[in-house]
Amino acid sequence: MPRRSRAAAIASQAQAARIRALIDEKDNLTLVEIQAQLAEEGHHFSVDTLWRFFARYSII
Repeated sequence: MPRRSRAAAIASQAQAARIRALIDEKDNLTLVEIQAQLAEEGHHFSVDTLWRFFARYSII
C-alpha cells in the first residue's frame, strides 16, 4: 500500500477544516502560531508538515 505524505493525511481529516478556520479567523497567523493552536486542541504537527499542507493546497 502506498504511503501518503503527512500533509495528505492532514487534508483527509477534520484538521484541514480546522486549519482553514484558523486562517479565516485571523489571516496573518504564523505557522508556529497555527501549530501551537492545533497542539492545544490535541493535534500535533511539525511546522514543516503544516508548510507542505499549505503548499499542496495553494494556501500560501
